[in-house]
Amino acid sequence: MFPMGTTASILVRRDGTEIELTAAVPVPQSKKQPYAEPEAVVSSQMKGSVGYIKVAVLPGLFGIDVSRQMDRAFDELRECDRLVLDLRGHLGGGLAVLHLMSHLTAERIPAGYTLTRRGAEEKKQKDQLPRLERLPKHKFWGILSMAVRYGGRDSSMALVTEGLGPKRCHGRIVILINEGTISAGEMVCAFARERGLAKLVGTTTAGRLIPGSGFKVGHGYRVIFPKAAYVTWDGQSYEGRGIAPDIEVAWSSESFRQGRDNQLEAAIEVVSGL
Repeated sequence: MFPMGTTASILVRRDGTEIELTAAVPVPQSKKQPYAEPEAVVSSQMKGSVGYIKVAVLPGLFGIDVSRQMDRAFDELRECDRLVLDLRGHLGGGLAVLHLMSHLTAERIPAGYTLTRRGAEEKKQKDQLPRLERLPKHKFWGILSMAVRYGGRDSSMALVTEGLGPKRCHGRIVILINEGTISAGEMVCAFARERGLAKLVGTTTAGRLIPGSGFKVGHGYRVIFPKAAYVTWDGQSYEGRGIAPDIEVAWSSESFRQGRDNQLEAAIEVVSGL
């Protein structure tokens, strides 16, 4: 067990040698869904004109701050004509997933939709759902406008990309995935595959796309219940089965010991050939 807000001592035995490590587990930023939040967006330019962006989490309901971070990352790599988008271990998040999807295409196109129990019982069709086509950029006024538009209604919703315009890397994108890619990360993968926007490299994702809400149940505990299903625009649901890569590349512990990331190396090789 590694309780949050504590320091743990770990003994690792490797090749007959014992190594003692100390792991400081940070205090969670939110008690609603407590987890240690990593750096949300990391970017760099790889060899040649290959850009690299890792998105680890999409914090916040509307994700205004993380959307700005993604904008900066894509802008810094605007001269790259190829991109590796690393979603391995992606923890999910809020509506900023729409902004990430939007960076993969120049157009405004439907990506998928959420359907609550109420929406399913009322037999709502995807074309009848309220459309979310752009995220707010200003925290106060943007959130206020979203509350006025969607508040108090059934939260079933269709997601439509924002039309951010063309990028040099469009059509030459590889998305890295693994069994730790969940929720919003899987939504991005499903959208990219359905629309032919990227190649998927790595291992099959977790199959955990259902949005949920947490509730206090006493004694310091919370329980999280599912509140909607996520379905791609073409009607696919990946809950419980995950999304298989186009090119399967298992993680190699031996390569890691040598200081190499064999999955990233494979992704760069694939994207270089597009």
